[in-house]
Amino acid sequence: MPAITHEICGATAAAYGIADRCIEALLRLAEAAGYAVACRRGCGTCCDCFVMATFAEALPIALWLASPERKQRLDQFGEQMKRRRDALGPEAAVLEGFNAGTVRLPLRGPDPSRFEEAATAYRRRHLVCPFNAGDGSCEIYPMRPLQCRVYYVAGTSEHCRLDGHRGPAVLRHPTLTQATELASGILIGMSSEAGSLGRKLLPEAVASALAWLRR
Repeated sequence: MPAITHEICGATAAAYGIADRCIEALLRLAEAAGYAVACRRGCGTCCDCFVMATFAEALPIALWLASPERKQRLDQFGEQMKRRRDALGPEAAVLEGFNAGTVRLPLRGPDPSRFEEAATAYRRRHLVCPFNAGDGSCEIYPMRPLQCRVYYVAGTSEHCRLDGHRGPAVLRHPTLTQATELASGILIGMSSEAGSLGRKLLPEAVASALAWLRR
C-alpha cells in the first residue's frame, strides 16, 4: 500500500480528532444547560440528506470496504451505486458544484435559493446513505465524514424530516465553526496530495477512492 495512503489516513484521523473533541465539549455544555440531544443510534432520519466528502474522508471507508473479509459488502456497494446512478438527478451536480472547494461547514452554497432547491430535490429522491444499516444505525460510524460528525440536533428529530413544520434545532457555536473549518482545511489539503480536489457526494467519493486504490 502506498505510503501516501497511511499519510492521508493519519491526517484524516487527526482532523476528526479536532472536530470530535470540540463537539463532545459542546454536547456536554448543551446537556448541562438542559437541552436534550435528539441524535441517537438507530435514528437515521437525516440519512437521506446529501453528505459531501473529500477524498481524505472517503479513503478510510474505501479501505474498510476493500478488505478481503468484506468482499460481499463491497459487491453490495457496487450494486447500490448502479441503482443510485439511475436515481440521481441534476441536483447532484448542482450540490457538488456549490461545495467543491469550500472549507466552511455547514455547506450552504453561494446562491441560497438555488442551493435549498437542489438540497430539497435531492432529499425527495429518498437516496438513503448506502452505509445506513437495516436498523437505521451507521455502518461506518467510526469513519463517518466530517459533515456527519459535527451535525447534532437538540430537542426532537421530528423536525429533521423533509415534511417537518420547521427546521431542526442544530447545535451551533463559534468554537465548533472554527474547529470544523480547521479540520476541513486539513482534509482538503491532504486530498490534494492524492490529486483530488474538492468534495463529492459521499457514495461517489467512496467509489472514486475505491478506483484510486485499484490503480
